[in-house]
Amino acid sequence: MDEGKYPVNWKEKSAQVKKEAGGRCERCGHKPEGTSRDNLVTHHLIPNKALDERWNLEALCNKCNLKAEHKNKELRQRLTRWFNICREDWLMKQLKDYADILREEGRKEKCTY
Repeated sequence: MDEGKYPVNWKEKSAQVKKEAGGRCERCGHKPEGTSRDNLVTHHLIPNKALDERWNLEALCNKCNLKAEHKNKELRQRLTRWFNICREDWLMKQLKDYADILREEGRKEKCTY
């Protein structure tokens, strides 16, 4: 799968992630009102759309998503390049572990509404 394209069933996967999160940001707990400036998005911890399994996805409000997009960007991109070069099982475990670290770090940084 092309890392730059969403899978065919992306809308369903994204909706499921948001549903599992109870309609709230998984980092700060904010429940968006649904306006264009205040909505919930599905964020890829490792920025590769081909990695669309639940361990790599989280529901975030816009503020937390912006923070997540910029934090550790260089390292996340390096991991994505490694994934594209070598899809070995050991690398997938490393990516999953790193996604867990990103998720945990993100939860420590609360945004305010």
